[in-house]
Amino acid sequence: MPLKKSKNLLYFLLAPLAYVMLSPRVNKYLYRPLLFKPLAYPSEDGEHLPVAMGVIPDELYFNSYGTMASKETLHGWHFQHPNADAPLVLFSHGNSGNITIRAALCEMLLESGVSVFVYDYRGFGKSTGIPNVEAVCQDGLAAYDFIVNKFSLSPDKIFLYGESLGAAISSYIASQRKSAGLILQSGYSSLRNIAGETVRALNLYPSWLFPMPGKNSREILSVSHPPLLIIHGELDKVVAFHHAQTLFDSASQPKQLLSLPASAHSDLITTSRELVTATLIDFFKRSSAVVQ
Repeated sequence: MPLKKSKNLLYFLLAPLAYVMLSPRVNKYLYRPLLFKPLAYPSEDGEHLPVAMGVIPDELYFNSYGTMASKETLHGWHFQHPNADAPLVLFSHGNSGNITIRAALCEMLLESGVSVFVYDYRGFGKSTGIPNVEAVCQDGLAAYDFIVNKFSLSPDKIFLYGESLGAAISSYIASQRKSAGLILQSGYSSLRNIAGETVRALNLYPSWLFPMPGKNSREILSVSHPPLLIIHGELDKVVAFHHAQTLFDSASQPKQLLSLPASAHSDLITTSRELVTATLIDFFKRSSAVVQ
């Protein structure tokens, strides 16, 4: 066989293999820095816990799911509302930092009348391990089951709150566990859509070559789900507002969309706190009444 034809045949055989091997579903190591930007917990020298609405959180540790060899130790904070009967929000945060930069959001939730459990996925803060899409979703389920057992909670006392990446994780938890309500802040409609907007070359890949195909928030919300509140800044340049509109349009009832004209991706505490707090108070009251 002529050399040129041999090279063409080799290219013909290897190109599809390279295409698959470089896909987000297969090559997790390549895409991990794009999706996850964890920070270690601040040095224990001079470490102090935040105070939110006069409440100092309890530090709690729990195990991730997996085999004995793959289990990780996950870390979280529990802010107990002064009202002992208040429901509890399971807070799944975004893809960067750790729980230490979410204290202001926790305080806003406390002001809305609920207790809060915020946790770090594996590889974030004090949590051990290395994150990937499937693993952090399992971390969310582990956190849910942990608070149910730790605080003897029934589903009608648990609300799921997800911020950015955490919105996808909270949606996944809602598809696997019961809750009183689901709140998605600054979330994206699907991993493939946001990935393609961030790195245009990823538009070359179909959804089945992304992690957990068929588990995106848009599809999860299209069927039965707990009362839903979507919160999104209209000035968001990280996850554009059209993602919120897509989620809302795709979701079944009951649903509510709170658009924030003056807010971007992570500044709702400084730009829209009063409006968001009032909406959360109303949502918690109405959703608790629905499940009772």
